[in-house]
Formats: sequence, C-alpha cells, structure tokens
Amino acid sequence: MKKFISVVFLLLSIIPAYSQQDMVVLPDSAHEQFRDFVGLRLIVEDFGLRSIGENLNFRYTSINTGFVMSHSMNVKGIVTTPNIGFGIEESINKHLFIDFFDVTIGYIQNTLNWNAGAGIGYYTSLNAKKNLLFRGYLSVFYENISYGLGSYTDTTLLGLLVNNVNIGTFVSDVRYVNSLLCVSPSVELSYRRENWDYFIGIGYNYTLLSSEDIDFYRTTIQINQGLYDGSNHPIDKGVISPGSYIIKIGLIKEFGL
Repeated sequence: MKKFISVVFLLLSIIPAYSQQDMVVLPDSAHEQFRDFVGLRLIVEDFGLRSIGENLNFRYTSINTGFVMSHSMNVKGIVTTPNIGFGIEESINKHLFIDFFDVTIGYIQNTLNWNAGAGIGYYTSLNAKKNLLFRGYLSVFYENISYGLGSYTDTTLLGLLVNNVNIGTFVSDVRYVNSLLCVSPSVELSYRRENWDYFIGIGYNYTLLSSEDIDFYRTTIQINQGLYDGSNHPIDKGVISPGSYIIKIGLIKEFGL
C-alpha cells in the first residue's frame, strides 16, 4: 500500500510539470475533448481484500489409503493485492464511453487475485482546454481469488480419492478458490496529453455472487470439508473476499477514429 501511494504522488507530481509545456506546444485542436477514439488502458490497482481474520489449516484424508493432505493457510492480515493489467475503451458520443474489457492480476502472500470485466461510463471536461476530464462509470466483472494449498503424491500408487473421484497419484497446486461476480461504480480524473493520458480513480466493490471451494482440478469440495480454524472447527465461508475499494492509476493511449 505504501509503494502504491508513492506511485500516486509521483504521478501527480509529473502532471503539473508537463501541463505548461502541453498548453504551449499543443494546439487547441490536438486533443478535442469529445472526438471519437479507442483507448488502450495500462492499469495499476490497489485492490482491497478482506480475510477471515485468523490463520486456518487445510486438511483432507483420502479414505482409500488414509493419506492426509495438509497445509497451513496464513490469511490473517491479507488486506490488498497490487494488481496490474490492461483494457480497451471507446468513446461513443460526446459524453459516453464503453469499457470493452479490463483485465488485471495480482499476487501477495500466496494469494492470487485476477479479474476481468466491462462497463459503460460518462465523461465531461473540467477546464477550458478540455484536457482535464472527470469520468464516472459502472463496471461488472468476474473476480477469482485463490490461495495455494500445496501439491501431493500418493506413495501407495492407489491414487488419491477426493469426493469419490480418484484424482491419480499426484495432484499439483491444490487451491482454495473464491469465484465472484461483482459490480463497481467508479470515478476517475483524467489528464489528456498528446501521446499518453494519465488517470487516477477509485471505485466501490460490491459482490453479487460468491462461491468458495477447494479445487483439486479434477474435482472440488466444499471448504467446510477441508478448512479448519485453530480450534479444529470447520469453516463455512468468508475465507478471503473482496474489500470495499479499488484504487487505480494508469495511462491511456488514444487512437483517433
């Protein structure tokens, strides 16, 4: 989070340094506020997360051999992932734009977080030169949060039996997975320049649907069959979920239509 804030301040310090140059060099028509364009977005996000608040343990026994798969799950203190990604957008009239897709991915403390979505928004100018824009939009996206629970080999060669499915003698990278459908209203401030535009924004993340399980690739089980707290009580839900906010900064390369 501290590194992310440092990048934000660096970006904000760069913008004023170039603003005077842009106002002199660029003709008024060089960056018409409402001209049609397709934009390539390069994105850096501080993606808020919320964990269950205590470390857990993964444990599952293959009933045909008695082989025990176990792994610690240190999720306490996970509050964010630093994500990077890209997207494509297009202006469709004087004030509206379509965000065809945004894809970002991040990793921290054995936790992988990636998402992909699309949306629609509104933008308007904040100054006479029409190079400082306010943008608001609503996006819907799929999010996948996962935590690695280890790889396992059955030395009996009988195969590991999980959920009445023999998954073989070796399983790689068993994972806790939370699959989600989310919606996010967001606002951004965009500064347009001749080659690249800067933007900084914040969004609220609301979860519509969530499904948590433990993935063995060939089959899955519910988390209460394999995740336990320090008192050996099974966990039913809420291991790692999205937080309330998404902070993002980045660049947009515009291609005129």
